[in-house]
Amino acid sequence: MTASRREWPLVAFTLLTQAAVGGLLALRLVRLWAGPAADDPGPGIVSAPLAMLGALFAVGLAASVGHLSRPLAAWLALRNLRRSPVSLEIALAVAFGITAALSVGPADVVPGSGGVRSALAGLAAVLGLALIWSMGRIYRLPTRPAWDHAATSIEFFTTAGLLGAAFAAAVTAFAARWAGGSAAPSPAEASGVRDLLLGLLAITLASAALEVALIPLQARVRLRASRAASLPETEAALNRCRRASLARVLLTLAAIAAAAFAALRQMPAAGIDEPAAQAVIVTLLLAAAESLIGRVMFYTERPIAGL
Repeated sequence: MTASRREWPLVAFTLLTQAAVGGLLALRLVRLWAGPAADDPGPGIVSAPLAMLGALFAVGLAASVGHLSRPLAAWLALRNLRRSPVSLEIALAVAFGITAALSVGPADVVPGSGGVRSALAGLAAVLGLALIWSMGRIYRLPTRPAWDHAATSIEFFTTAGLLGAAFAAAVTAFAARWAGGSAAPSPAEASGVRDLLLGLLAITLASAALEVALIPLQARVRLRASRAASLPETEAALNRCRRASLARVLLTLAAIAAAAFAALRQMPAAGIDEPAAQAVIVTLLLAAAESLIGRVMFYTERPIAGL
């Protein structure tokens, strides 16, 4: 199960952009749920994950042209928005990136009232969801039975929730624990850190639970697709998929355990202690490993109907 040179850019593009969209949406949901406390948990605690998610999206967008024979001509795809799902994907990605940047950028760089920024954040959320939907639509091809299933679209949304929330939680934990300086946070800031992290971990756990349920469904879809395609190497491919699916389930369960440990641990007045912060980062590493295996398998194990 090895991706080719042309497939690695697609793996990077889909994983990184989905994680960025999911992380921004997760932060938005948590801040709406937790209220003012999560908006100001201390210097850099909110801005750090936003900046890192922006960088993640930029890298993913840059990787998207890596599989093209003429990367500099990628912009020409925008001329065919009505007929091409790929053109729509590119347009939505650009629109989301601009709108999200305007909604979270510094006030002295991106002027606007709170109402304007809230409207932009809502528009960015809609565009982000539409972007992930468009990614799934591209792969719903009758000639690729393993792709032409609702599980493809669900998987993209689940990856966004799992990787995005885990990434935002890890950056938040790092900023709160190791990058916050020597000054102890105020009680209000410590409460804000806890609320922000607990909300992000709750989204991580929910997404991971859905992922555990989705992996066997993907395996069944792949089995039916292989039978429909009747490829000579199908049995060997299925064995690889079984091993990869088992590894994904185990990694996701381990991520659930790490996230639950961090969420249930009593956080001290400092906001988060070292074992909890380490558990949050381990959660991200496990989720990233599982998502990478799943996405590489998605691109490499795809029988073509009619061959």
